[in-house]
Amino acid sequence: MENIPPVEPEEKKRTRGPELTEYQRGIIVGMHKAGASTAEIVETTGHSRSAIRHTLKMDLVRVGGKSLPRQGRARTYTEKDRRRMVLNLKKFPDMRPQQRRDETGVKMSDSTIKRIAKEENIVIR
Repeated sequence: MENIPPVEPEEKKRTRGPELTEYQRGIIVGMHKAGASTAEIVETTGHSRSAIRHTLKMDLVRVGGKSLPRQGRARTYTEKDRRRMVLNLKKFPDMRPQQRRDETGVKMSDSTIKRIAKEENIVIR
């Protein structure tokens, strides 16, 4: 029989863990300010070296150890599309959403049209 090499387990893809808490960030920053090296902080806290470095780098930007707000999803329509829809909403308050899309040539969901009407204080039926 020929020797068959053992099957290597598939490499696990590393996924990001949960975000560090304000307390954990405080421990890392406190140790750093007390003079501990990155390696010592890694050994003590059990967090990765990159997590420690990122926490120390972002500490200057964070207020009170809290995470900064993340950027939301980009709009699917332009300001010109929005103005076009507002004009249509004002002119024809009884029109159906599909008719509005056909009339203006703007791709917008029903909920987006309703939200724009609400923001502009336009009552649609």
